[in-house]
Amino acid sequence: SLLLSCICSTSIIINLYVLFLIIQQIILVKNSQTWYEYNKNIHIYNIGKSFQSNLQLVFGKRWYLILFTPLISSQPFGDGMSYDMNKITTNDTQHYGTKRI
Repeated sequence: SLLLSCICSTSIIINLYVLFLIIQQIILVKNSQTWYEYNKNIHIYNIGKSFQSNLQLVFGKRWYLILFTPLISSQPFGDGMSYDMNKITTNDTQHYGTKRI
């Protein structure tokens, strides 16, 4: 009885943690951010695209299959190094479009 309750409570805690991680990643993909950018309130890659467009950027053209089985290959968009960015305004210049970092 004690062992069963320990296993059940551990299972519940692990499931809640995994649920937290899934929700966190959905929010990050929705906002086109990394965890660092989210914590620092940086929004340079969120150019107003839909959630589906962001899923395609992250998982590739067949994103709907990748969500259910990661064993299927999916052709990515772009080269993985250049992404559309918001307008960046500094004191000296303004930059538009895609910038390689």
